[in-house]
Parts: sequence; structure tokens; C-alpha cells
Amino acid sequence: MKQMNANGRNIIVVPNADALTDSDFEMWLSFADGHKREQLQSMRKQAAHISLVGVLLAKYAIHKKWNIPIDQIRFDIGSHGKPYIIGYEQVHFNISHSDNICICAVDDMPIGIDIQKMKPYRFDLIAKRFFTQEEQERYILEGKNQTAFYRMWTKRESIGKYLGVGFHYKPTDDTLDWKTEYMLYQKDYMICVCTKNKIY
Repeated sequence: MKQMNANGRNIIVVPNADALTDSDFEMWLSFADGHKREQLQSMRKQAAHISLVGVLLAKYAIHKKWNIPIDQIRFDIGSHGKPYIIGYEQVHFNISHSDNICICAVDDMPIGIDIQKMKPYRFDLIAKRFFTQEEQERYILEGKNQTAFYRMWTKRESIGKYLGVGFHYKPTDDTLDWKTEYMLYQKDYMICVCTKNKIY
């Protein structure tokens, strides 16, 4: 595990999240809550192993920051699919993974995080299909290249997760109370964290 920091927010990265063995998976599966456990058991093995690592990572990060006993950390899913911890409204977390890298961010305010391995694609076509006009203009302004594309993509993902509405959030969902921060991991993974914009 590696700990990172974004303006005081705790971020933990687990490389090789797919290295979980079958026996490890069975042993740690009980740490997943009921509906999540059923979901994990129906997934393809590699995806299930990485997803379980995300659950374990979130529980570890929450325990480490707030000292909540692991057996009291129970997750549920909100109306738009965003996970939350039952009974602790002040605890916010978000999980993301790309390839075999798993990442979790925790904070005392809403937070969204996304990680993407930067791979070559037909970026212009994808940008035209998924980005808003403003996002396309920003993509062009920032160089119309791989880095610019993944900055926009992870920003959109992290904002959607922060708002709890997913990737296809609309401008009307935008409360304008957020800010984003970018980081690189292992040079070819783009990370974007979306957090509440604290005004003092």
C-alpha cells in the first residue's frame, strides 16, 4: 500500500490488487456486507478479487482515520449507486480501480476519486461523444493529447462520483461547490480527486 495526500485528504493506493489468491478471497469475503458479497460471488474472478480489495481498502482507510472498529463498518448503496457507511454521516469515502490498481479516498466531507491507466485511443472521437462543449474546449485548450483527455475523463468521473450521480451527470446536477485536483501514479495512471470546496 502507498499513502498519498490531496489537501489533507487521505488517499491509499494498492498496486497488484488482482494478486489476491482464491483462498485469500474466500477468507476475506466475509468482510463484504450481504448484498456486496452476493455481487462479488457472481462476478468474474479477477474483477471480484479487485472489487473485494476495494471493500477491504475502504474499511481499513475508514478505521485508520476515524478509529471505527472494523466490525462496525457496514456499507450500503445510495439511490444513485454511491456507497456510504451506515450510521456515520460524517464519514465519506470513494473507491476506484484501473487494471490492477485500486485506490480509496476518505474525508469528512463528500469526495469522489477516479483513476485511469493512460492508454492510446481515438481521443477526439471519444471526446466528441462524451464531453460537453465546455469540456471539449478545455480538452483542446490543454493540448488535445493523451494527458489532456485523461484529465478531462477522470475529472468527469470524479465529479459524478462526488455528486453521487455517475459519469453522465448533467450541468444541472452541478452544485458548483466542488474543486478537483490531479495526481499521477507510476507516470501512466491519471488520478483526479473531487472534494468539497471549503470557503473560509
